[in-house]
Amino acid sequence: MDLKVKGLSGKRRVIIETDRIGDWANAEVSYFVSNATELRDDTVIRYYHRRNWIEVFYREVKDFLGADEYQVRSMDRILRHWTLCIVTYSMMQWLQHGKAIKEFVKKND
Repeated sequence: MDLKVKGLSGKRRVIIETDRIGDWANAEVSYFVSNATELRDDTVIRYYHRRNWIEVFYREVKDFLGADEYQVRSMDRILRHWTLCIVTYSMMQWLQHGKAIKEFVKKND
């Protein structure tokens, strides 16, 4: 459904996603709100699901690698710190999932 939210310009779309059809009592329900009213519902949901992996990345880099704990002030040093965190995270993922990544790339090449 599309709706107008007081204080915000333009329309907002509310999309309800469930993992079951017809069985609402036991269904897991997700609600999505978007201002992309020109996109189809399934496109908006696909974008939100992709965005989740970005959130997982930032949470893990901050929690496990201390990406948000830099003690420098210059932008160059902050960027260097984040770059090292991203490279370290990438290496950790490669070591953990390297074989599966190779097979996926080979299959989809």
